[in-house]
Amino acid sequence: MEVDNYTIQFVRSWFSRFYRYFKIRVPDIDMREFGVGTWDKKIATRHIAFSDNERLRTYLIEETPLYISYSTAYYEYPANRPMENKHWLGADIVFDLDANLNGNKYPTEEQLEEVKDRAIRLIEEFLIPDFGYSKDELSVNFSGSKGYHIHLKDDRVIPLTADARRQIVDYFQGNMLDINTMIRKQGERVIGPLPDELGWRGRIARFVYNHPEFFYPRKATDEKFVYEWRRTVGKGNWFFVMKSGKVQDIISQVSIRFSDDVDTQVTTDIHRLIRVPNTLHGGSSLCAVRFNVKAIDKFNPLKHAVVFGDKRYFNETVKIKVIEDVPAIVLRDQEFPSRKTGEVIETPLYYGLYLITHKSAVVVR
Repeated sequence: MEVDNYTIQFVRSWFSRFYRYFKIRVPDIDMREFGVGTWDKKIATRHIAFSDNERLRTYLIEETPLYISYSTAYYEYPANRPMENKHWLGADIVFDLDANLNGNKYPTEEQLEEVKDRAIRLIEEFLIPDFGYSKDELSVNFSGSKGYHIHLKDDRVIPLTADARRQIVDYFQGNMLDINTMIRKQGERVIGPLPDELGWRGRIARFVYNHPEFFYPRKATDEKFVYEWRRTVGKGNWFFVMKSGKVQDIISQVSIRFSDDVDTQVTTDIHRLIRVPNTLHGGSSLCAVRFNVKAIDKFNPLKHAVVFGDKRYFNETVKIKVIEDVPAIVLRDQEFPSRKTGEVIETPLYYGLYLITHKSAVVVR
């Protein structure tokens, strides 16, 4: 059963109501290209431009696209086409990290926690110590679906070419990194990186120091073994590390894993469009909430991005018919049971919209 036009218009009406009360602010809006999406396509139309944020707000209220994205790039003429007629002026860098849903439609709390941990590692283990950025220079928002966008606005990176941006991604992923080049023999000793070193050497050594179970699962249950492991690794003695045969496997454990090539293209593509922060996602009804980097530890998208469950909409309900089986789902700390195809239920608006935008339910008139 397909989602009918009445249901789609129902979603758009609530999205429009949201935009009436929530102001979206896009920096340097007059130099950015926008793209909007429909029920079936996240970016159906692009080459749109707005001279100021008030015009953007009016567009969101009156036209109410189900998705809206903007360019990481700055242009002299953002609405022009083809691309070369826009006159590219540079681009911010955005890192896009998505949860791996293993083929499922609905992300679990555990999957969203895993991708949040990767976002935190990207910030705290790479961008801050290796690139010298502070948390105040970074901006983070939930993607609206299953991951996070980390925005880096820095005059030094704006002019970077696509190739230079690819090198940054390669650095995070440890591409072409050979740990054997960091190791040398000294008599019968094998000398490796120390945990207090900077960059990749220290990052690798800290993983080795903290995770003896990765190399020797059985022995790592012995406190004496763990003590000796950390004593020797802490001094740069890698004899037992090398003997484990898992040295090259360390990189996959320490590097930042982007979900696939599409996500790395968000960083390397100098013409990329990406979700406008604080707008609604037409495939989930969740908000691409922007928040302070320092608050990322406490952010829970299945609670804090569910805008149609706040006090303004708290008593709103909707009658829906389930058109495909739905697993048990937790939203705003409330657990909703699994649903079977054909069930008709009266439910809180936020849960109903969540199922509808996932194309798992339709509105019953």
